Amino acid sequence: MKYLKTYIESLTSEDKSKKTKLRFKTSAVEMSLDDTINYIMEHCKEWIENPVKISRGIDSKTLDYFYSKPVRRFSRDNSNFYTLIMDNSLQWKSFPKRSKSFICRFNQTYYGNRQYIVIPEDGSKWGVFQNIDIWYSFSNGLSKYGIHNSIRDFFDRLSFVSEYAYNIKLSDTNWVQFKKDIKLLDDKIKIRKKGLDEVVKFLNIVKNSDKSLMNYLLEILNPEINDIKLLTISEMPIESEKDYECWTDSPCVFINESELNYETLMAEIYLKKINNGRK
Repeated sequence: MKYLKTYIESLTSEDKSKKTKLRFKTSAVEMSLDDTINYIMEHCKEWIENPVKISRGIDSKTLDYFYSKPVRRFSRDNSNFYTLIMDNSLQWKSFPKRSKSFICRFNQTYYGNRQYIVIPEDGSKWGVFQNIDIWYSFSNGLSKYGIHNSIRDFFDRLSFVSEYAYNIKLSDTNWVQFKKDIKLLDDKIKIRKKGLDEVVKFLNIVKNSDKSLMNYLLEILNPEINDIKLLTISEMPIESEKDYECWTDSPCVFINESELNYETLMAEIYLKKINNGRK
């Protein structure tokens, strides 16, 4: 396990992205259009009753119709600090694991070369942000402490200050080590640092309080404070006015919208129901 941890932490962002894409591609099981419709009717009945428009962009050429289970993933464009907290803290216990989930959006998504309709199996749970991207979904928690950057920029800056001002490199791949690193940083920030940087000011707030740095981080990422919802498919809006980001750890069916759009898909399911009723 120690070797695996060292290996993962040695990977570049590009390496992590490639590994995630490869795992996703390997997990995909190709389906025909007829198999897809039959599978949805048998295993995705909750979605048929509440056909939410959920999309996922995929930037590499893949199958037009396929079934897949979530695979272990890394944030491909930034560090994994907030993923560690969301996966391991008690306040996120009921939510789907962010590190092993499909990241989607209501309506259309503008990421990836291909856009897919995403249909979850029955019993799926969804985390739903009130913003188009996770990066901008913690503004309520951040603004409490005078921080006006995205959660990505906040952790990038916190990691930079920790490493270069206090000589502590924060782990973003191992929860146990991350907690140890944060505790060590918490102890060291008792040594006063001056600066106008928002993160430095934040650390000075921590230094002058009775709460630990970890408690502050948990508060910043608190789902209730940031109005982040945990919903079943039946609780999600069929027509969302916003392209909010959402995620699930449920197995899903994926349909390339250039091959079969949402309206045609619903028509195919309706016709299949009628034909099955005649048998």
